Amino acid sequence: QAHSSQDRFDTFARQARAAAAQGAQVLVTSEMTFNFDPQVEFTDELRAIARETDAYIFISYSVLKEGETRRNQAVLLSPDGAFSEPYNKTHIPPGEAYDVREEAFPAFETALGRMAAMICHDGNYTDVARKLSQHGAQLISAGFFEFPGFGEQLWQNTTFRAVENHTALVVTGATSVAAIIDPYGRQVALDVDKDGSEFVLTGDVSLGSGKGTPYTSLGDLLGWTSLAGLVAFMVFMSMEGRRAKKAAAG
Repeated sequence: QAHSSQDRFDTFARQARAAAAQGAQVLVTSEMTFNFDPQVEFTDELRAIARETDAYIFISYSVLKEGETRRNQAVLLSPDGAFSEPYNKTHIPPGEAYDVREEAFPAFETALGRMAAMICHDGNYTDVARKLSQHGAQLISAGFFEFPGFGEQLWQNTTFRAVENHTALVVTGATSVAAIIDPYGRQVALDVDKDGSEFVLTGDVSLGSGKGTPYTSLGDLLGWTSLAGLVAFMVFMSMEGRRAKKAAAG
């Protein structure tokens, strides 16, 4: 990623135009693409890009300025220039220090369907995608800032989030991985480049139903119940095996 705010914007603008030229209607940026709040800085420029591309843009950014609330957020910018309320990164790993975490898990109504965002480490847990899907999300953006090896793990884990909730997922990494995943967990498009060269990934993906699945309602209870059932079955089979041996010996 480029370092200065202007360099970051210029890189984003170039990639946004390239994606739009390929027919993209939703653009997803990686975690911490910008180091400023887009509703405070570069606001007019970002709105101009949204208007020019006629696309919805998930903008991920972090604010770490002294005296301000430290936050890692994503907002959805509409082609008409309207910003959604921000989504706050929920699962913050060791080494990161932010002052806010998400509590509302909003999904945003658009002309294309209901869309929502999660950020990086959120995709390794089941709760965030589930809560977003409970609010009707049909497509979830998942921007992240990865390092070698972690990127592949994250897009693979995110695939489960798509299947669990029957929602489309768009994964955008900062250095090496990007993926577009449909509600059945199929890879519509995938780019894995450990060298980290600049790349724009596009693809046509069907949105989810917005109704979720039984897992969306039951959550991890379904998994724990399945595990308990498996353990019970193994105990039962072990006992049956012992009975059979005793019967054969007698």
